[in-house]
Amino acid sequence: MKWFEHLLFIIVFLVVTNCNMPKDPNKSWNSIKQHEMQVGVVQAPVDSERFKLIEQEKIMMEKFGTFYKVKSKFLEGTETQLIDSLNNNKIHLIIGGFEKNNILKNEVGTTAPYDGIHVLFIPKGENLLLFKLEEFIYKIK
Repeated sequence: MKWFEHLLFIIVFLVVTNCNMPKDPNKSWNSIKQHEMQVGVVQAPVDSERFKLIEQEKIMMEKFGTFYKVKSKFLEGTETQLIDSLNNNKIHLIIGGFEKNNILKNEVGTTAPYDGIHVLFIPKGENLLLFKLEEFIYKIK
């Protein structure tokens, strides 16, 4: 091979391998593994359908923690408070019975629907956390 073909091979190899690796720009996954996963939980009336869905999502996040051997801490708040905390990297994700077509999806990142309808909110650009969540969601389906 000529030197040009070697160089081209190296460039193609680097591009292909780099594209397949999820990024962790805010070091969320690293923080979760070293400390704990901070999960925002939207406050909802106890007798509501949304509350029941949120409780199911809490159980799902506890199973996620067991699956990846990470601790979880649940922090309650309003949607506005939690989205602010998420966007300022104070929490890692939000559970709240959100549907995939929620109007807030422009302010946050979302997972794929775990039941065909509902999603979890994550910071925009958190590809490694998204990868881990969706890998887990796929395994429990």
